[in-house]
Amino acid sequence: MDGNWFELKKGCDCRDILNLKQGGDTDALTTTKEPIYVTQNNKKVFAFKAVVGEFSQKSNALNAADFKDHAIAKITLQSTDQQENKQYKDALNKAEGKTSPFYIAMDAEPVHQNWFEVKYEEVFDNRPNLWYYGEGNWFELRATQKLNLPTLYIYDNGKIEKRIPKTIEEKYKKKYQYLFIDKKKNEHDLGIFKYKTIKNKYGVLYGGKTVDLINIDQLENYKSDDGKTKFEIKINSSRKYLNSKTLASLLGAMLSCGYKDFVFNGFSHSNGGSKPSVSHKNGYNGDFRYLRDNKKGGKTDLSVDNKSIGWKGLDEIRQNKFHDELFKFGWKSMISQYYGERNEKGESTKLLNHCKNDKKNNHNDHLHIQSYKPDYTEVKE
Repeated sequence: MDGNWFELKKGCDCRDILNLKQGGDTDALTTTKEPIYVTQNNKKVFAFKAVVGEFSQKSNALNAADFKDHAIAKITLQSTDQQENKQYKDALNKAEGKTSPFYIAMDAEPVHQNWFEVKYEEVFDNRPNLWYYGEGNWFELRATQKLNLPTLYIYDNGKIEKRIPKTIEEKYKKKYQYLFIDKKKNEHDLGIFKYKTIKNKYGVLYGGKTVDLINIDQLENYKSDDGKTKFEIKINSSRKYLNSKTLASLLGAMLSCGYKDFVFNGFSHSNGGSKPSVSHKNGYNGDFRYLRDNKKGGKTDLSVDNKSIGWKGLDEIRQNKFHDELFKFGWKSMISQYYGERNEKGESTKLLNHCKNDKKNNHNDHLHIQSYKPDYTEVKE
């Protein structure tokens, strides 16, 4: 049950109070004609609200003015209480056909209590909760069908669990699904990704006999309905391949930070190699631009002593948070450079979290992550 918009066209200056109620003749998620919880503005409610004209005033949509006579409400068809959601899901799975009918009950409240403005289907009637979609024409909720494909569950605490079903549907062969489980146990679907399997030519430090590689071009930016779980990333490299595990770890680290200015500077090529680099084999090690305090994703050079492109424009707090999350999700070593004000010897001594200083000064403009050792398990169902 995901985020949904309800739209009602009104001919008056009204506020609408709505319930989503159990339809049909059989109790399912709740008793017939009783409401279920929904989430509006991050709060669980039985009665959700829509105000005529509010959407057109607050929305950034280019055609927002077209909806000045409409009452539009965005809700999520679930509670904020995970136990209640579990009860709803269990009930829906037990229902006949794993579906349940519902209807909307609505009470229009006119401003200044001018009830003659309120009409239902063009007929004046001020009785509350009159309108609904009608018996035999129910809205329908369906239980989410479990997909039969290998799925990587990425947990907020850094754990990654790959679940492999007994049978894999033909259309899902050579594909993985990725799900992120946040602190409140909410599940975020990050997509289904095609992968290619290559032979490992680089030894035990770079995987088993084979490695599954995934092109990061398949990845889309993510933002949850409440806006709290999110990331945005730009691709700035021809080395676009991570492996199936490191993609899970990167997703976990980015979602745990929630930043919108990640810049990907490369992992591996499609064959597992990394020319001209020698340290990015089989999608295990990667590079990223440093995060800037203007949050625009521009280049930073830690060897430069200014704010426009140098270390003074580095966002140390966010950068170190990203390092902590990368470490938690598996990368136990990182390479960067000393930076900051110089001492009497003309040397900078600051170093970002979990980093080693590159004495050759090749990491002044990007972070390198390596030594991948995730908390990873596989479960065959």
